Amino acid sequence: MAPGSESQATAATADPSCPPFPLLEEEDGGHINEQEQEVPRGAELELPTVDLEAPGEALAAACRGLGVFRLANHGVPAALSARLFATARATLAEAPFSDKRAQPGYFWGTPALSLRVRDVNWVEGFHVALGDQQSAPATPLGDLLDLAAEYGAHMARVARTLFDALAAPLGLDAGQAATYLAERNGFLRVYRYPRCPEPGRLGMEAHTDSSVLSVINQDAVGGLQVHHDGAWRDVAPGGGETGTLLVNLGDMAQAISGDAYCSVRHRVAASQAAERLSLCYFAFPRDDAVISCAGGRYRPFTYAGFREQVQADIKATGSKVLDARVTNTRAPGTEIATEPEPEEADGDPEPTEDAEKGDPEAFQAGRRTRRPSSRVYGPNWV
Repeated sequence: MAPGSESQATAATADPSCPPFPLLEEEDGGHINEQEQEVPRGAELELPTVDLEAPGEALAAACRGLGVFRLANHGVPAALSARLFATARATLAEAPFSDKRAQPGYFWGTPALSLRVRDVNWVEGFHVALGDQQSAPATPLGDLLDLAAEYGAHMARVARTLFDALAAPLGLDAGQAATYLAERNGFLRVYRYPRCPEPGRLGMEAHTDSSVLSVINQDAVGGLQVHHDGAWRDVAPGGGETGTLLVNLGDMAQAISGDAYCSVRHRVAASQAAERLSLCYFAFPRDDAVISCAGGRYRPFTYAGFREQVQADIKATGSKVLDARVTNTRAPGTEIATEPEPEEADGDPEPTEDAEKGDPEAFQAGRRTRRPSSRVYGPNWV
């Protein structure tokens, strides 16, 4: 272990709520922080603001431009957001890791442990499927699920309002507008990014979302970064729990628009000073909706087929790749070049079955011996 890493490891594990994140200096082979060496940093990025009560041309312009914008007059009660943030903080930051890992929907290191990732992200959270609500247990997690259902109803309203406003500019008929967004069957992820003892770590690695759109409600800590004009640009958190929301477009919006709209590439920087909480809602097409766009940019495909192919591609190569069975030119989200998969030494094991079930130690063992060099643009890692 390198000098100083012992104290860093102690700092990282002193909090019993914190998952056993590996420190870079503990990595085998002197692994350096590849996450921060790819792209330069730029000045803070100013985002356009869209008024949900009168989206107008400002909405279409934001979608054609950055693919991410602030949303004002969204109608989500500030008191509801505050209660959900407080409950999320109690559920994630005040409960021991050993208790959280036994709860359904809990994740750490990545929202999708069954997929191979290059580096463990400094994040934990809960995944809540909004379209399949069941009776919640009388526990802090149960309180979180109840609030998530109420909050999800507001998110569905917001998503439908935005998508209906885009239907005419996109030339969608009534059937397409109805099936290209299944807003009540989306999901909510509650993310906690604990304080990180090392500089330069990522809470969430660079990716695009596979959704139609994603709605982000974040606290005042900040950390979200958007890739724009060849650099990573910080995005100010805005009003936090009582102000504007952030909306970013995903791969499905880009495909539906025939590349007129942008699926934005983004990531989250970990903080040494304070932990960060965010609430992220993701809306997708119906699984059986046949998605097509004007001009034949993409072959007609279903979201279910796209999702299965993305998961297979990430498991095989570590990134989203071209799927000629779905697209005429490229799969949504593959406009970002990837590096080739390196040859692997004989005997390097695949991640174990326990790793795919989320066992931290097994996951670490599989990750260290199977780290693909291609960037991971997994589905919905915000």
